[in-house]
Amino acid sequence: MTKNKLKVSFDAMVVRQLGDELITDPEQAILELVKNSYDADSKSCTIKIDSTLKNSSFISISDKGHGMSRADIEKGWLTISYSEKRGFKEEKKTTETFGRAYQGDKGLGRLSAMKLGHIVRITTKKKGYEPVCVEIDWRDFYEGQDVTEVPIKEIPVQMDKIGTTIEILELFDKDRWSGIRAAQKVKAKLSSLISPFNFKTNFKVYLNINDAKHDLDTLTDEILAFSTSKLDYDFDGENLKAAGRMKLSSFLRSQEDNSDGSSTHYESWLKYLKSDKGSEFFKILSKKRGILDAYDISLCSEDEDAAANDEPWFIKFKIDYPWNEIKRESSVKIKKPGNFSSSWYQLVRQGLALTKNELTSKKLNAETREVMNSLVGIGVYKSGFRVGNNSNSDWLGLSKDATSGRGFYSLRPENVIGYIKFDDYEGESLRETSDRQGFVEDETYTGFIKLTETMKSFANDFINLARKEFLKFIKDRERKEIESTDSASSSSSNDFVSAVNRLNTVKNSYKETKSSVGRDFKETKSLIDTLDSEAQKSSDYDKYSGLIDKIREDIEKYLAEIDSKNNILAQVLTSADRVLEEIEEYSDRLDQFYESAAVGLSAESLAHDINPFLDEIQSEIRKIKSVKLGDRSIKTAVTRSSNVISYLTSLLSREISIINPMLRTKRRVLSSFSLEEGVKDFFELKNPVLERNGIAVDVKTDGSLWEG
Repeated sequence: MTKNKLKVSFDAMVVRQLGDELITDPEQAILELVKNSYDADSKSCTIKIDSTLKNSSFISISDKGHGMSRADIEKGWLTISYSEKRGFKEEKKTTETFGRAYQGDKGLGRLSAMKLGHIVRITTKKKGYEPVCVEIDWRDFYEGQDVTEVPIKEIPVQMDKIGTTIEILELFDKDRWSGIRAAQKVKAKLSSLISPFNFKTNFKVYLNINDAKHDLDTLTDEILAFSTSKLDYDFDGENLKAAGRMKLSSFLRSQEDNSDGSSTHYESWLKYLKSDKGSEFFKILSKKRGILDAYDISLCSEDEDAAANDEPWFIKFKIDYPWNEIKRESSVKIKKPGNFSSSWYQLVRQGLALTKNELTSKKLNAETREVMNSLVGIGVYKSGFRVGNNSNSDWLGLSKDATSGRGFYSLRPENVIGYIKFDDYEGESLRETSDRQGFVEDETYTGFIKLTETMKSFANDFINLARKEFLKFIKDRERKEIESTDSASSSSSNDFVSAVNRLNTVKNSYKETKSSVGRDFKETKSLIDTLDSEAQKSSDYDKYSGLIDKIREDIEKYLAEIDSKNNILAQVLTSADRVLEEIEEYSDRLDQFYESAAVGLSAESLAHDINPFLDEIQSEIRKIKSVKLGDRSIKTAVTRSSNVISYLTSLLSREISIINPMLRTKRRVLSSFSLEEGVKDFFELKNPVLERNGIAVDVKTDGSLWEG
């Protein structure tokens, strides 16, 4: 009996399953088709989406690339998992016209079309070949159908221009593409996936949704000018060069701002930092105590990369990290991921000193804020296309570092926009997963993560230390002013006492003058009265007698005025005595205040600094408890002691919490706040604990909970 030859076959349903599993969302599917246009050496690509048609809906991706022949379609589109580009990438070949590194190599284009709608139609023309139009209905890929038996429809077509149009008909989810809000979401997602940082490329993508043209969002210089800090990195295979810059406004703290524009912290910033453009503070910062000693710190020149909002950069800092040192510090084996460049921008967000007159140029309009919100996070880009999407904008773990107790001022995922960019075939050793949503976790990926952790530490260490140095600088300046005021107050008090003593002298002098004038007048009168009768008959007698009477009247009037002034002076001196008594009493109270203030400052410092140490103790206790001990008695003793330490630590934390209301951050008054941001911040803070317990929280709002 003759046996049939065995052969491999597979069910057509497998193709549909691959499409569902390898393509995460419709926007990612569109991106894969756009990459095909990029690889086809087209100058541009046009995405058109129409969900308004009554009987149908479609998405089309058109380009003016090199096109395909019938054989190309059969081999490229109709042979599952085959990709000619895979070989091109292994040989590092580039496209003929623009010298581009090929992006596709997994054959995801055809599966991407399957994610969007029931039917895909390919219309294409290659130079020297007849135009071709084929149509595939994914509903023909049903269970029980051999994949080789699936019908492929060929449609006669007339086409003169070289290029390709891929149409997806009968969209699965029309509502996803309908309405203004939907269009904004699609635009935002595509913007984050296709070169939003305005890299210098020779490939332009156009978007049309329901006959409305949309420009993909790009982060222009005007938008990036709202950054308060900028971090630049360059890895050349041997060294990671890290450089950063900060503006004066990066030292502002939004948590203490009030709606009326008044803020103790803001006033201190204005008085001690902005007034002299930070020159005095830089003298302190350049001393480089502790970790800061590793940084090369200098002032930025006035014309150095001036920002669009007219706020110049204040300081710059840098470190070079040799790869060999990074490799030695790693506890596991790592490999280089390829050369890359990177820029991270720490942004001014809602609430950060935006009500201040001096910073009115920093006000964000609604459009700018929307662009920032849609592109937030650090993305990894290869030749301008993002690897994965921005659904996990915190893959670097910025939120964990910001809530660690040592990173109050650290970069936060909601306040950072940035990229890590691999050009051409750099980064090919950093292999993408089949669904393009991340990287294969091998030695190269571990090396890449080690580099990004170094980059994050470079930024956070400096930002935290610089901000803390600034707070110390403010306190020191305020303390010196208090001491100066005390000295001036003491001097003023002494001057007042001297003035009172001088007034007493004047008062006594008035008394003596009045007595002396009175005596002289009486003596003169007596002398005239003793003249003989002959002299009194003289004509000069009447003259001198009248003059004497006039002098007497003037002197009596003058003496009356002296008496009046003397009475007023007596009242002033009485008041002065009371003031001197109050000054003495105030001085005693001030001494008591200094004692209370010293206690308060010590308590504040204790309450602020001790909690991180308590967290560290609890963390170490958990590590001790996790150690596997063979001896049961030793394990029991260790567990008992650990529980006692943990209990005592909790008691200490509870006692310290009593002091917490003394902290300035606990005493501030908020007249308005963002309820949405507050809820998000709360769950972000609690995220590590929630994750350990398998709890995930997704905060969703409609944007109406802005003020409360």
